Amino acid sequence: PAIASDASSEIPSLFATTGTVGVVDLGASQTVIGSEQVPELLSQLPDWVRAKTRRCPCSLTFRFGNHQTLCSRHALVLPLGSKSFRIAVVEGKTPFLISNAFLKGLKAVIDTDKETLYSRLLSRYFSLQKSSKNLFLMDINQLWEDEKAEAMNMTQDEFFQEHHLPLE
Repeated sequence: PAIASDASSEIPSLFATTGTVGVVDLGASQTVIGSEQVPELLSQLPDWVRAKTRRCPCSLTFRFGNHQTLCSRHALVLPLGSKSFRIAVVEGKTPFLISNAFLKGLKAVIDTDKETLYSRLLSRYFSLQKSSKNLFLMDINQLWEDEKAEAMNMTQDEFFQEHHLPLE
């Protein structure tokens, strides 16, 4: 076996996620993030999204593939048009994991060849990236790109009506 002359080049990154970029994890039943990752996530959200983000009680137990169990006591609730979605917060450095429930809510269709996610709910494509471990990553800031562009001219409800999106 070959030995690298620069040992630092072999050190894997400790996290697959940073800020608003999460791992698309079809094995995760709920979207989750570690408490130590939250400040970076919040700092990278658009100002208007961060201003509408709130915290709510959330009591969930997560069992991870490494047999570790962590409990959440609260969640972040982020706006998405007239709807919202929840990110459970657990203690520690758990990476930001985007769940199958979130993807179902978006009515997501993933194209692994083109590395895209299409949301039938939002009628939009989102780009995916691959991590060094070959995991799909998504920057959730893409969720608000159209809304940001349209926000100057119409309310969110007007935007959803114009784009024929369901309102709840």
